[in-house]
Amino acid sequence: MRAIVGQQLSVAAARAIYGRLTELFGGRAPAPQELLDQDPELLRSAVGLSRAKVVFLRSLAEHVLGGDGPTAFGGVCPELDRLQRLDDDAIVAELTALAEPWRPYRSAACRLLWRSLSNAPL
Repeated sequence: MRAIVGQQLSVAAARAIYGRLTELFGGRAPAPQELLDQDPELLRSAVGLSRAKVVFLRSLAEHVLGGDGPTAFGGVCPELDRLQRLDDDAIVAELTALAEPWRPYRSAACRLLWRSLSNAPL
């Protein structure tokens, strides 16, 4: 949900909108059925979501309720399916292997990339 809300937004805007979404549900992320039960127009007006994002969030909730976990989207992102079969250490190794060529400047490069987006890490 957080990824859908934050798409094509600055970190500050995404944080504000996600905060309003969680406020609407008592300070927590809504369960899929709660999201589907909520009036879509209220999600737009009170939270500030676009029509498209409301549609995407509702679709996600429907897929989760239908028993479609992340592997149900295998044709969309086979890498996620592959990662789900790995243990935590193997996943960390996979995700950090791209950082090796940047050694010893990885932290500096990360900070510069964040700054270039005008986004500060939380």
